[in-house]
Amino acid sequence: MQNHTNNEQKNSHKLSGDLDKDFSELLKEKEKEADIDNSLAEIYKTEDGIMLPAGQKRERWPAGNNINMHIERREIALRKKITQLLLILLIFLAGLSWGTFWLFNQGSRLNTKDIELSISGPTLAIAGEEVTYEVKYQNLSPFNLKNVEFYVSYPDSFIFSDAVPSPAEERKIWRIAQVNSKHSGLIKFKGRLVDLPETAAEFSASITYRPENFSSTFSADALTTTSISTVGINVNVEAPYFFNVNDEKEIVVQYARQKENFIDNFIILFEHSNNFILNKDMNASPWVIANITDAQQKFIIKGKYEAQSADDGQALKIMLAVPEQKDITVDDKTGPIVQTINHIFYQYEWSPAVANGALNLDLTANGSSAGKPVNFGDNLNYVVHYKNASGAALKNVIIMATIISDNIDWQALQDKQQGEIRGDSVIWSKEQLKELAEIQPNGEGSFSFSLKLKTANQAPNAAAGGQVQTSLDYSIDSVPQPSSNPVVKIINQIAAP
Repeated sequence: MQNHTNNEQKNSHKLSGDLDKDFSELLKEKEKEADIDNSLAEIYKTEDGIMLPAGQKRERWPAGNNINMHIERREIALRKKITQLLLILLIFLAGLSWGTFWLFNQGSRLNTKDIELSISGPTLAIAGEEVTYEVKYQNLSPFNLKNVEFYVSYPDSFIFSDAVPSPAEERKIWRIAQVNSKHSGLIKFKGRLVDLPETAAEFSASITYRPENFSSTFSADALTTTSISTVGINVNVEAPYFFNVNDEKEIVVQYARQKENFIDNFIILFEHSNNFILNKDMNASPWVIANITDAQQKFIIKGKYEAQSADDGQALKIMLAVPEQKDITVDDKTGPIVQTINHIFYQYEWSPAVANGALNLDLTANGSSAGKPVNFGDNLNYVVHYKNASGAALKNVIIMATIISDNIDWQALQDKQQGEIRGDSVIWSKEQLKELAEIQPNGEGSFSFSLKLKTANQAPNAAAGGQVQTSLDYSIDSVPQPSSNPVVKIINQIAAP
């Protein structure tokens, strides 16, 4: 009984304690709500101390108005909070996924700058000199390269001789099954360059490849240039600038090897119009020149024009070249065809005057109609020859020689005929040569005169050398006018002192 009473007292005390605890907590919550309401009241209170309803704009209320206010607390909905949290989480996961993908896939991208290709060789070379070129490649990428192919483009002036490793096709294509990651290699090829002086020869190299586990093919290119400094052979052509129809002339090609020379044999090519006929004892070009020496040698071409050409088809061209026998593949059935390619290292082209008129004129200077080289202080001894090629007599013929050069000493002119000097010309008529009063058919004659070149001390710009251009023309009854296309023209080069 007593125990029961004690239990009831314990329970009574416990219940009383719980009630005291709940009541105190309730008072605290009420105080918090009161604080919140006071804070909201401050927000919604006007300047006059009047409370505004929630959501209403603050305006000045008239004095004396009594308005009942009710302040409501807004609580953020739980659903809205959850939605915002989910959205933030989704954005974070998407960014994390993309960042991970980008980070782990950087290694699977190929940087084409990691595939290096270069081609190198000499910047200058003498014609015929054997030169070596190198094609270097390096795979710095993390991938092995498959189906690797190299292609080298040569200039037309290059004569291929050898390569290491040997090319797979046409002396210019190399194939490698695979170039491993972080590996490099080298291709060497050599040959001779034969071209005109100061000509630039361009070599290009390219590579195509497919990185391992890639489906695309990539490529890279490189370039180098070599210029011809000299041909190693001294060449001079003495060529007449005037031809009488059916009058055979000589064209002299002089040559000698220089100290630095890599061409021992070459050919002479001669191009001409159809109305030019070679001497019957001469074969058609090319003419082979073998074993050239330091001493000057010469080759003489003889020929004539059968008639004048109405369409300026009188041009003549001389070329010196090194021939190359090259296999050209046409198709698989016929196989390779041997073709000769001429690598030209010297050329000389001119258009002589061809006369078929009433009076044929010829002119020589120091015994040559081809224009021999001269030196400052030398004499120029001229001989003029004329012939009436028509069927009728020619009366009152006037012949004029025009000498153009700053290096002529006109005070030293020697002329037995005492021709009239007009500017840069000397004129002869029947007053000086009675034979010019009338020239019968097939009638002919000759006369001479001479001029002296200034010395190197007297000549302007003597260090640069110079030239003397002498032309010959004629007319009937009147003085001929200077022409850009005279009957005869000779050019003598003046050597620099």
